[in-house]
Amino acid sequence: MRTRRGESPLAILAGKYLNLNEDERELLGSLDNQPRRIARNSEVVREGRAADNLFVVQSGWLLSYTIMPDGRRQVLQVHLPGDIIGFCDMPLPSFTYELKSLTDCSLCMLTHGHIQDIFHKTPRLTGFLLSLMMVDQKTHTDRLRVLGRMNARDRVIHFLLSTLVRLRMIDQAEGNIFDFPMTQFDLADAVGLTNVSVSNALSSLQEQGALKRSTGKMQILDEAYMREAVSFINRFESIDISWFPYLPPAKDK
Repeated sequence: MRTRRGESPLAILAGKYLNLNEDERELLGSLDNQPRRIARNSEVVREGRAADNLFVVQSGWLLSYTIMPDGRRQVLQVHLPGDIIGFCDMPLPSFTYELKSLTDCSLCMLTHGHIQDIFHKTPRLTGFLLSLMMVDQKTHTDRLRVLGRMNARDRVIHFLLSTLVRLRMIDQAEGNIFDFPMTQFDLADAVGLTNVSVSNALSSLQEQGALKRSTGKMQILDEAYMREAVSFINRFESIDISWFPYLPPAKDK
C-alpha cells in the first residue's frame, strides 16, 4: 500500500493495509494534533489513574509495567511509534499499569470522543483499529507461550524479532538494523529473566554471529536462523481486511 512522505507512524501503519482516502488520512492526521513532548524516564501514567484518555505514540519508546509484591518489575509491553496506548483500558475505570518513557517521546492525547468520531465516520478505520487490538491480543498469547516454555536465549530471540518486525511496519528499521534504547535490565524485565541471563544470551548469540549490538543499536545478522529457532510468526505480516466495510470507489468530479 502507498504511504506519503512525512506521514505519522500511525498513518504509515494504516497505509500498509489500506489504500487510505483523503477523509481517512485527514481523520488519522487529526489524531496527531498538538503532540506533547515527554522527556526520557518520565512517568506518564500511574496505576489507578482514571482511564479517560488514550495516547498515540508519535515518536520514542515507552514501557508499561507493573511492580510485583516483592518489588520486582515486570514489563508488560514496549510501546513504539504508531502504537495507541490505552485501548484495552477503555472499558475499565482506571489504568492497570504504570507507563514510563524510555526515551524522549512525543505523545498525542486522545479522548473517548476521538474514538467515537472514528467509529461514526469511518467504518474501515474502525475495522483497522479493532484488527490492531486483535493482533495485539494474539502477540500477547505468543508472549505467554514464550515466557512459559522457552529458555533464556530463545526468549531474547523472540523479543528482538518481534521488535524488528514492528519497527519495519512503520519504516523505522534499516534492513536488519534498528534503534534499541533498552538496557539489559529493561530487556530482562520484559522477558522475565535476570540481567545475567540476558547478558549470557546476548553474548552467545553475538559469538555465533546471529546478531551484533552496539550502544543504542541492534543488528540481526542471521534472521533466518533466529526465526527457525523459535518458530517465529510475524503476526503483522498479513491482516485479513476482507471483512472490513466496503468502500465504494471515489466518483470522478
